Amino acid sequence: MYDVAIVGAGLSGSICAAQLSSKGLNVALLDRKNKESFHIPESTYLTPKETADLSGVTLEEIKGFFSNEASVCFKSAEGNDSISIKQVMNEKTGPFILDRGRLDSFLLDKAIKQGCHYLPKLTVLGVEFEKSFNQLIISDDNEKQNLKTKFVVDASGKQAFLANQLNLKSDIAELDKRISIFSHFINDNYYEAIKSSSVTIIEILDGYLYIIPLSNGRFTVGVTIDNKSYSNVLPKEVFYSSISKIDWLKQVLSESEQVLPFIPVINESFHVSRPSDHGYFIVGEALGFSDPFYCDGISFVLASVVGCVSGISELLSNATPEKTYQKYNELILSKRNNNGWHTFLNNSFGISMRCLADPHIPYGLSHFLLKSFDSGVDSSIRKMEKVRSFFDISGAKHVD
Repeated sequence: MYDVAIVGAGLSGSICAAQLSSKGLNVALLDRKNKESFHIPESTYLTPKETADLSGVTLEEIKGFFSNEASVCFKSAEGNDSISIKQVMNEKTGPFILDRGRLDSFLLDKAIKQGCHYLPKLTVLGVEFEKSFNQLIISDDNEKQNLKTKFVVDASGKQAFLANQLNLKSDIAELDKRISIFSHFINDNYYEAIKSSSVTIIEILDGYLYIIPLSNGRFTVGVTIDNKSYSNVLPKEVFYSSISKIDWLKQVLSESEQVLPFIPVINESFHVSRPSDHGYFIVGEALGFSDPFYCDGISFVLASVVGCVSGISELLSNATPEKTYQKYNELILSKRNNNGWHTFLNNSFGISMRCLADPHIPYGLSHFLLKSFDSGVDSSIRKMEKVRSFFDISGAKHVD
């Protein structure tokens, strides 16, 4: 029997596994995937030093995963006109752009070296809670198995398997009625051309298209459209229909290797009502997810990990269960109220995504900028406090 079984080998799951294993605990780290991690870049106001301290690693080990440069490029469907928004960052206070794919892979390796039992390509079907232990029901595509553990940590991200099983989800304000359909492609030449931009946005009918560089020649392309456009149609058909008039992108994709199926993501927003209780802790994005493009922030994720590791350590030292769970639940509530979305509303990637998701802007920020950008709009934008504080706007061209 394991002391702790952690479901999900992303940022929060790997850090939990590493820190608990370093305390001499018998830890299982389960994941649906097989180690390889590709994650869109994220922004954070945590400095590299603060991130290292909260993650239990040294600054030297992870400082190469950070950048203080980011930009968003809004491009016309024809590809001839574009507007680049470059974020102005403070090299000491941020925000910083974090290569989550590289960081996640590094932290998983760290957890394995600390002695956790890494169990990839497993699907967790459910949890049975007993008085003295818990039992995970897992599958490796061939047969069901049972895994006994004293504590379960749900680090499954927006999948939130435990919150779904225990009916712990509470809906929060919905941003829009859209759905995102995306895939990953590999094209070394095109990747080199776009890797300097955090994200490229292209207006399409009833929505927008985004291109985000990942790493090693890999990039993600997705369309975000109204749910009505998706009804009774295969994701692949919706994707290619949406880009049918973007000839230059079709050419790029025809020369690229598709390495991921087309995946539809519904814009679900939720918070978990009870982050911990007898036998379980929920951490990271499994505690709440605001949109396919951003969550409550890396600082919130790491704070939940620190609280979880502390709580499990206390419980294994015979602390009072009720007080320990209550302390963790209060920690999450306070961080949720204080963190919110401000981390992602104060950077170029976050503001562009928030504006694009705003239902009060019919075609999003790309429509507003690409169809209306002239000296008058330029002047009005620069009067906006957030934009004046965080953006340089360059390459503005009017699109007829």
